[in-house]
Amino acid sequence: MNKLKLEEKIKQERDNLYNLFHSMADAVLVINDEHIIEFMNQTAISYFEDQIGNQCFKFLCGHNQPCTFCPLLDIENSSQGQNIIHCQNTFKGRLFEIKAAPLIRDNQKKAIVEIVRDITKEKELEQKLLISEKKYCTLVSHSRDLILVQDLQGTILFVSESIEKIMGYQVDEVCFKPFRQFLTENPINDPWRKQIQDQEDLQRYLEPHLLECKTKHGGIILLEANESEIISQDSQEKQIMGIYRDITKRKRLEDQLLKLEKLRLSPLTRKFRCGEIIGRNPKMQEIYETIKDVSQSKATVLIQGESGTGKELVARAIHYQGLLASKPFIGVSCSVLSENLLESELFGHVKGAFTGAIKDKTGRFELANGGTLFLDEIADMSLNLQTKLLRVLQEREFEKVGGEKTIKVDVRIIAATNKDVKEEVARGRFREDLYYRLKVVEIKLPPLRERIDDLPLLAMHFIEKFNQKTGKKITGLSREAMRILFRHSWPGNIRELEHLIEHAFVKCKGLTIQPRHLPQDLLNPQVDQVIKVGMMEGLSRDQIDKEVLLSILEECDWNLKAVMQKLDISRPTLWRKMKKYGLSKKLRSLCLLFTL
Repeated sequence: MNKLKLEEKIKQERDNLYNLFHSMADAVLVINDEHIIEFMNQTAISYFEDQIGNQCFKFLCGHNQPCTFCPLLDIENSSQGQNIIHCQNTFKGRLFEIKAAPLIRDNQKKAIVEIVRDITKEKELEQKLLISEKKYCTLVSHSRDLILVQDLQGTILFVSESIEKIMGYQVDEVCFKPFRQFLTENPINDPWRKQIQDQEDLQRYLEPHLLECKTKHGGIILLEANESEIISQDSQEKQIMGIYRDITKRKRLEDQLLKLEKLRLSPLTRKFRCGEIIGRNPKMQEIYETIKDVSQSKATVLIQGESGTGKELVARAIHYQGLLASKPFIGVSCSVLSENLLESELFGHVKGAFTGAIKDKTGRFELANGGTLFLDEIADMSLNLQTKLLRVLQEREFEKVGGEKTIKVDVRIIAATNKDVKEEVARGRFREDLYYRLKVVEIKLPPLRERIDDLPLLAMHFIEKFNQKTGKKITGLSREAMRILFRHSWPGNIRELEHLIEHAFVKCKGLTIQPRHLPQDLLNPQVDQVIKVGMMEGLSRDQIDKEVLLSILEECDWNLKAVMQKLDISRPTLWRKMKKYGLSKKLRSLCLLFTL
């Protein structure tokens, strides 16, 4: 081959090489040892414009001297000149990956070939994937539900940290163990104990279902399972990812509601009930009508009645049968808390408002916003708090204890008390203007002794209730047992009757409650005799109540705990009654002295 043909062939090979470079998607640059660009393909020109003849560092790095990471320096420092250098650089807001290889020429002058790839989108996608993975990990770690991945053999491959709260296990105690070993022997788990053999098994497995599982401490929980098929990233094998929600409490509540619904639809009681209130007495029928009317408004209601007559049941009936049924119902007892604690409970407080206020507290008024606030035993509220309550009723706004920000609320107030509020007003213990603000609608609940015709209906209602609760099948009371109930004065009202029936359920082994199943003190007609004598002598209600309480105190040898149990009242209520009627241990000593 002559010299001319050889040169032609070399030229053709060089042209082919240049065409190859120009067709590449990556940028190609040839840079000599003086950092001068000798060649750029079309992609490089589109990235950096035509820079042939210019020094690379001046346009690519914006410096007046070579960069410390320049590939030419590395090649010059290399003894063999065989290194392939990798680095990244940013140019006009875009990120490039640079690969450089040495180029040795005949004159032994060194140069490099740089392959430059735009990796901006790749890095953006990588960053998005990283953010997505962080969000996923955060979601999984903070989820209240249990998230679990298992293979088709049922081996647990991954489990979220929520398993510690739900089942009591640490993550490493569960991973790589068969999921079936955490299931109970309940038959509902049978289909999920087997390994998945085919697609039909897999489809059946993926249907929503319930699982009963064992906790680490021996408890049993019910999980609602929703599972789906996924493909593993590494082995491309099918796996099952499930989200399991603990519905143990929800199922228990559903069962209780079902029992209550059966009780509510009992043929005996459904005709004479309003919510959870039972009664066919004309006075109760009038109260039902009032409840029905007032529930369709947001009017303030004052409920008066003795302890145990069902004042809270009336308040709940008004709320849940009317316009505010879907809104919150918040209750608070005004008799069990001191003035300062009650103020904080009603209006909330800010951090540092008083000793022990270590953080902000939301009050009951704010919690009940849009719904109903039930103030039980309102007559026990101090005059100072009555003034603040009056302002809320008038202005519909308040400030937290220690706070300055005014909070506006839209709350319907239902108040209840076992005292005669009008009498409390006359004695200066209750604000008259607040009384008239509260009694927009007034409901007076009669004591059980004034609606004694409801006694059989109420007794059967509680018998049905405790039949559902205990699984017994008691059909009613004997004539003699019912006669004893009619003879009783019922100082504890309907609550006392409920506890009495519950006591009889413990004793009764047959189908009918007999006198021997009733509490022994019920068979003692001493209290009834006190009431009858008081009525014959024309004593007032308070005078009769005082004589009854004194009679029971003496009967129980002034053991206040025994008196509380017999009357079915709280200690504060007993103390209040004793203070009201001037009964104390000093009086007991005088009684003993005169007896001697």
